[in-house]
Amino acid sequence: MGKYLYTLSPDCFIQPNRLLWEDFLNLVKPTERYERALELHAGIGFFTLPLLEWVESLESSDINPESFRYRDINARRFAAGSRFKNVLSDAYKHIRRAKDFDLLVVDPPRGGLTKPVVGEILKKLPREVIYISCNLESLKKDLSLLRESYELVKAALVDQFPNTYHLESVVWLRRR
Repeated sequence: MGKYLYTLSPDCFIQPNRLLWEDFLNLVKPTERYERALELHAGIGFFTLPLLEWVESLESSDINPESFRYRDINARRFAAGSRFKNVLSDAYKHIRRAKDFDLLVVDPPRGGLTKPVVGEILKKLPREVIYISCNLESLKKDLSLLRESYELVKAALVDQFPNTYHLESVVWLRRR
């Protein structure tokens, strides 16, 4: 995909519509450069590699051991070096331990973020949140909780699931 090369196994998730991969990667970028970023539900690092170009350091996690392994392979190939920390963890444990991050990128499963994760976001209040969602209902639920501290800056839809009613959405939130 452009300058990014990914390796994965059948046990890992990747966005399904390969015809839109490069456009999707170009879309999911922060609104400005940041020093420290945290990425939850990162999978094999589909968004990790492009994010590394926008931040000084990035901690990235997923609970799937195969995704963890391949995200590490992909980041090493991209020469992420000491700017990248690969974490095998569920989202809640990772965000609870994380310190001083300016940017948060989340790409949760269809059910969305858990209430404890949303609670940690509202405690830590990163300046920007990029939320990638494959379920508009769970996105709506999470945004209703996050709106007390965040404003919607922009949104986009990506048809990752052609010939279905499912859409991938991306929203950019900025701390009030």
